[in-house]
Amino acid sequence: MKQIFQLRLVLKHPNDSKTSDNGLIDRKQELNEAVEEFNLKFGYKKIVEILEISQKSILMIFEIEQEVSIRNPGKELSALSKILYHKKGWGVFSAVEGRLFTVADCAEITEYKKNNFHLGDEDILKSARKISDQEMIKYLNFILEVQEKGKPDTIEKRKEAIMKIKYIIADCLDM
Repeated sequence: MKQIFQLRLVLKHPNDSKTSDNGLIDRKQELNEAVEEFNLKFGYKKIVEILEISQKSILMIFEIEQEVSIRNPGKELSALSKILYHKKGWGVFSAVEGRLFTVADCAEITEYKKNNFHLGDEDILKSARKISDQEMIKYLNFILEVQEKGKPDTIEKRKEAIMKIKYIIADCLDM
């Protein structure tokens, strides 16, 4: 049985001196590394996908494949929390030792909603404007290099993105 949840994890006992500036936002790379470790650890039977990271919270999609329906998806994410706390040094964000996150919002969602979840167009535009031309070339090369790697849905998403980019280029060049 496959279940999909949209969750927002928030710092349970934030250490205000460490979260006053950008907090978790500055540690996005570490979060991505921890998510990859978590996904690999469970052989992609438990999958986390980060949607948004803010100063004190993380919005994510969590998929789990089990025989029995789960009632508390937050509990299923304890391994991710442990990776962040112990291996990535995220304990500095907590004022209480050993406690990092609590689930603030949780909703079970459908596969359709998961595949069609996106930030508002204005947010996407803001993000796109921050990418320099040189960064764009670097990202395009990266996507081309790894297009055949990862989960089947990730591979499909990359191939679709590549085709859209080719379409835009052909349109701009009047091919």
